[in-house]
Amino acid sequence: MKIILVSNNELSNNFYFEEETNIETKKKFRPLSIEGEQQAKKLAKKDIFNNIERIYSDASVSNIDSAKYLAEVLKQDVIINKRLHDIKIGDLKGKTVKMLSFFQEHDFTFKLDGGESLKDAGVRISSFIRSILNDSYENIVIYLPKRCILAYLINHTSAEFNLDDRLVLSYNDEVILGNTDEAMDIFELTFEERELKKLAIIKEEV
Repeated sequence: MKIILVSNNELSNNFYFEEETNIETKKKFRPLSIEGEQQAKKLAKKDIFNNIERIYSDASVSNIDSAKYLAEVLKQDVIINKRLHDIKIGDLKGKTVKMLSFFQEHDFTFKLDGGESLKDAGVRISSFIRSILNDSYENIVIYLPKRCILAYLINHTSAEFNLDDRLVLSYNDEVILGNTDEAMDIFELTFEERELKKLAIIKEEV
């Protein structure tokens, strides 16, 4: 069974909320940029998605917008699952999101009041993936936030730190995920008898 994890990181900066809005809502409703829309459209036509039998997404606008192009090409529905939501931030109490990310990358159990740690999110995403491993489908794609992919992959990779003291994940001595501004993060996971046997980063140009 193969599962492809996709995060489209090209989000628009041209939106703001007139009323006071919590950061969780802002993240959920932030749309793709024009470039992000174009990349999602091109990605949907790539050969790696030819045999996809099931499309899942979290409920964020950006990931639904990404998934809709593949759904149109494959003539399928996008299944929204609440377990795929972005990591809950909680009460920042004067901290910045960047500061929180730094703390969490150095302590996978760190979380704010009302928030989630990377470990919490990893357990949540792992639970979802275990549940779909019971399905009869052989090829599945999941659109979800990059931090959720990070939280899941921590359990299957080697965690290291770069020269800027930021977390990078390696698999078979290859850096597969780090604190970089990639337009899209795409990973192919191969399972046999419900166990992850191979993890590969997909670097196709979109």
